[in-house]
Amino acid sequence: MEEVRWPVYFLAWVLGLTALGAAAGALLFPLGGLLFNADATLLQLARRGMRFLGFIFFIWAPAIGITACVMRAWRKKHPPPHAADKGG
Repeated sequence: MEEVRWPVYFLAWVLGLTALGAAAGALLFPLGGLLFNADATLLQLARRGMRFLGFIFFIWAPAIGITACVMRAWRKKHPPPHAADKGG
């Protein structure tokens, strides 16, 4: 069961960061459109922002997910010295 945890953890990071980027784009692009008096509707700006920032976050998400998995595995294999003294 231990082997199944890491792909799920990685997938959670990738999907979570991509969703975060899409949500940020859906909020920020309409605000930018209002600031700069864009010709597009708020819905069009939100869709464009979701696609754009969702894609940008998706580009970076796998690298961040792999790094988070490696850091978690390292911490599990090498606990801090004070935690080992306390027994867990």
